[in-house]
Amino acid sequence: MKEILWIPYRIYVLSFFFITLIIVFLLMLMMQIFGDELKSKLVNNICKAWAKISLRAFFIRVKISGQENIDAKSSAIFVSNHRSYIDSAILFYAIPKMFKPLGKAELGRIPVFGLIYKSVAIMVDRSSAFRRARSLKLLKRQLLRGVSVNLFPEGTFNTTDEPLIPFFNGAFKMAIETQTIIQPYIITGTQQVLHWKHAFKVYPGVIKVKYLPNVSPNNFSLQDIEKLKQQVFEQMRAALMDEGNW
Repeated sequence: MKEILWIPYRIYVLSFFFITLIIVFLLMLMMQIFGDELKSKLVNNICKAWAKISLRAFFIRVKISGQENIDAKSSAIFVSNHRSYIDSAILFYAIPKMFKPLGKAELGRIPVFGLIYKSVAIMVDRSSAFRRARSLKLLKRQLLRGVSVNLFPEGTFNTTDEPLIPFFNGAFKMAIETQTIIQPYIITGTQQVLHWKHAFKVYPGVIKVKYLPNVSPNNFSLQDIEKLKQQVFEQMRAALMDEGNW
């Protein structure tokens, strides 16, 4: 009975999402007349505005802390925990820099939304090691151009009772190879707003984003990937345990 009461809210959310999706799609088409660099910046800004307007319209508050840990002068590899579909919107709400996220190839196949997603993200096909490596090379190219990137080092949703699941090496190998700082942050409260089990059971609520002290790869070599990865893992795990509600 209680879930029935949420049906009008969810109809409102879906209606708002699809109407704004079409508007954003049309704006994206208009952006095609610009060069690649300007187009990327405009598309990134459009997605940031879309995320902020949508989350506020859905009565989902995002509280951000720790922004002083972000290096404003250089690009960074942003890494966070991953428990909900709504994390993709949180990225564009919370990351203040121009950035490229690493996105799942499956999302790129969704009509209309997929076209927008492929315009802002580097798509990763996890079906083969070769395709995963190719996606990381494209991300590395963005870093060398001075554009920040975002990855979920867990690789997929964390569906366990632990705050984090083991990280993949990609983000940390890339940090060492390009000498780019790692900017860890944690997202909490998403399970109460949009649980990973239910793509459409959305609720209003509060999501918190907390930026942690960044980690420099300067003192690490490629032989130290595990050490760097573990340092970031422990930092994020401790912050999640302290924050709770993950």
